[in-house]
Amino acid sequence: MLDQQKKKRQNALLRRLCEAKNQRKQIKKTVESQKSVEDEDIIRLVAER
Repeated sequence: MLDQQKKKRQNALLRRLCEAKNQRKQIKKTVESQKSVEDEDIIRLVAER
């Protein structure tokens, strides 16, 4: 019975780690896309001058 509880805890911890890693990847993608939009805006402003 202790082994089952231990496995459940390990699985829960692994699940949390995976979820946190996925959230970081999503945040990184969002930041990168925002940077690219900002870069495009700057290029447009310079081109308009």
